[in-house]
Amino acid sequence: MAETQSGEKTDKSGADISGGSFARNVFQLAGGAVIAQGLAVISAPIVARLYAPEAFGAAALFSSFIGILGVVGTWQYEQAIMLGRRDEESANIFWLCMAVLTAMCGVTVLAALFWGEEILRLVNGLELLPYIWLIPLGMFAMGAAAPLRLWETRRRKFGRLALSRIHQSLAQRALTIGFGWAGFNSGGQMILYQMVGWLITPLYLAAGLVRSDLPLLLKSFSPAQMYEAARRYIKFPLFSSWLVLLNSFSQQIPVFMLSAYFGAKITGYYSNSVLLLQIPLIFIGQAVSQVFFQSSSERRASGADQGPLVFGLYQRLCAIGLLPMAMIGIVGPDLFELMLGRGWGEAGVYSAILAPALFVNFLASPLSYLLSVLERQGATLLIVGLIFVARIAALAAGGEYFGDARLTVALYSLVNMSYLFLLMFIFRLAGLPVLSSLSVLLRFFAYALPCLVLTALLKWYWHINPWLLLSAAALLSLPYFALVIKNDERLKEMLLGRLAKVRRRV
Repeated sequence: MAETQSGEKTDKSGADISGGSFARNVFQLAGGAVIAQGLAVISAPIVARLYAPEAFGAAALFSSFIGILGVVGTWQYEQAIMLGRRDEESANIFWLCMAVLTAMCGVTVLAALFWGEEILRLVNGLELLPYIWLIPLGMFAMGAAAPLRLWETRRRKFGRLALSRIHQSLAQRALTIGFGWAGFNSGGQMILYQMVGWLITPLYLAAGLVRSDLPLLLKSFSPAQMYEAARRYIKFPLFSSWLVLLNSFSQQIPVFMLSAYFGAKITGYYSNSVLLLQIPLIFIGQAVSQVFFQSSSERRASGADQGPLVFGLYQRLCAIGLLPMAMIGIVGPDLFELMLGRGWGEAGVYSAILAPALFVNFLASPLSYLLSVLERQGATLLIVGLIFVARIAALAAGGEYFGDARLTVALYSLVNMSYLFLLMFIFRLAGLPVLSSLSVLLRFFAYALPCLVLTALLKWYWHINPWLLLSAAALLSLPYFALVIKNDERLKEMLLGRLAKVRRRV
């Protein structure tokens, strides 16, 4: 047996024996994710009726700047927090992250001062000029949240992480609906409500850290050890920071280019379709990613095989994501029109186009943390760089040469399917046969096929009422998930255990 820094025993595989299994930690984080996701889904019909697509487009453009800058604010040194052999080493990595972030926010202030207007003009977003000074603040909020989350992950404070998601979602949705109902529903005002939400997470996590771990962090603080950590983990700024910058910019580039070619309204349709599709995918994916990163780091430290962990997670991600994303391809326009109101059907069309690519990204994103654990950032940077170039080419072809928004989104979605190559690379690193990933996909597709065929017939052959169609799709999905749970003993055990706890409490 080996022991972690917290004194908890682990077996040779790195699986935690006394502190709870991988699945239990995921359930804890996912519990907060489900509540936060539920708040977003419940409020979406109200928000869509209070704000015009142009407001969503302006807010999405602003969020894209934050999304790009926030992920590189710490130069990705926070990833090393999980890799430190002692808590004191990880504490100095935490301080290193905060020092780098502060310097990067200063650089962003200067960039906004000298080139802000030109950058906004380039993406057809001059309406954001009054709010440009909020970009460094948003960058700091998002950048600070990353090391705080990973410090809490290292310390196994999964409950606190789950609550931070709930508080962020609740605050942002309450402000957006409350002030929107009062008539403050412009794109700029929507940006202010988003900013408050972004600040909630780092403030909440920092408050918890002060109560529990501040003495350790202060006692461990050492400029010499910070410098040593910066040298030891230099691959993160040299490779990972560029990797996440490319990946984030690659994800946000549709917003910039759709805004430049087609304006705020089309950008609003696109951003809302992606937002609603990614609500469950992002929250579940982030919950899984954090626990996977922690478990994979333990396995590397103990010399255990990564293959079983990677394959087990991949199977469950396929099981969770395949049917819902495939179903969106059929009922997406009906769902958006009924849920968000008249005028939002076009966003549903975009969701149907984007669903396959989002599913592939849902699979690849959590598993890509293995690349950080194994410090294989160089090869990953090359793969993501090629995908980035392909995305720009696809969007430019659709906007510049065809001038058609739907075709532009379709080309972008097609290019995103190339993340399958990243999945294959991850399987090779984990020592797994690449073809096994395809066999898993085909198995779950076979489970889902009867449900998909019947739903398609109900829509395109019998032309039933949209409300009945969505109800039928939900009912037809139940046998699929029942079959998934029946064939997954660990998942079945966890669900039955949770239900038993609920019954005891009731």
